[in-house]
Amino acid sequence: MTPKTGSHSQLNSQPKRGKGKPFTKGDSRINRCGAPKGSGEVRKLFRDLLCEETAVKGNKMSRIEALGRQWIDSGDYSKQARAIELGYGRIRDVGVSFDIENFLKQNMDLLVEGQLSRLADGGDPIEVFTELLRASFDPKRLEETLSILSEG
Repeated sequence: MTPKTGSHSQLNSQPKRGKGKPFTKGDSRINRCGAPKGSGEVRKLFRDLLCEETAVKGNKMSRIEALGRQWIDSGDYSKQARAIELGYGRIRDVGVSFDIENFLKQNMDLLVEGQLSRLADGGDPIEVFTELLRASFDPKRLEETLSILSEG
């Protein structure tokens, strides 16, 4: 009888792998408590509840969909970020740094006279930058700043 050739015979010819180092008494790798009894049933119950149909503003959808829509539409950044993580994966922290003083020096034309004089007198650049941001988001202050800039 000739020996078999092929992948199956090669697997049989390799020595069997042992079970590894056995646990010893007091080993920290042992999970004595494990998952509590019945936790699988609780998980299944919540999955069933989240899959149930519900009506939101006349539209039929599952409860998990309604919850997801609520998170996304809320003004709460943490809920919105969690919804994005669930949909697309973990959001990486890029760690962007920003040099305020250098930004203000390069964008002097955005500053009004009072802000320039405060910076020249050693004022806090963070306060000036904060004012600049507030002015850019407040339409009334933005108009004032633009009118001052257009006069000068």
